[in-house]
Amino acid sequence: MEFVWLTTNQLNALADSDPELRKYFVGALACDELPKSPERVKPRAYILNTHPADKPREHWIAVWTEHDSCEILNSYGLDLATCEFLTPFIVWLNRWPYDYVGNDDKVGDMLEDIIQSPIK
Repeated sequence: MEFVWLTTNQLNALADSDPELRKYFVGALACDELPKSPERVKPRAYILNTHPADKPREHWIAVWTEHDSCEILNSYGLDLATCEFLTPFIVWLNRWPYDYVGNDDKVGDMLEDIIQSPIK
């Protein structure tokens, strides 16, 4: 099976085409393009690339925030600590008292470990 890479514009168009998701969707963003102050009251959906804006896109993850929780879906099910350039996302998560839920128990545990350790 051949990989089909989706672009930022294609992901934004797909999300915008869903009337329910459109209400919450912020955008498909590089990991260093997240809003400085995410809304914690209203639900928000992000499609986040594991690379910053100045690097070629690599892998997309889905992020849903609502109140004090953050759900992360990594389609590969890989430990996010393996993502070399994900530091801006971890810094962003550090700013907010979220409970983390992932598609693999390891994701939540791993995020707690990363968030509690200093960023180098």
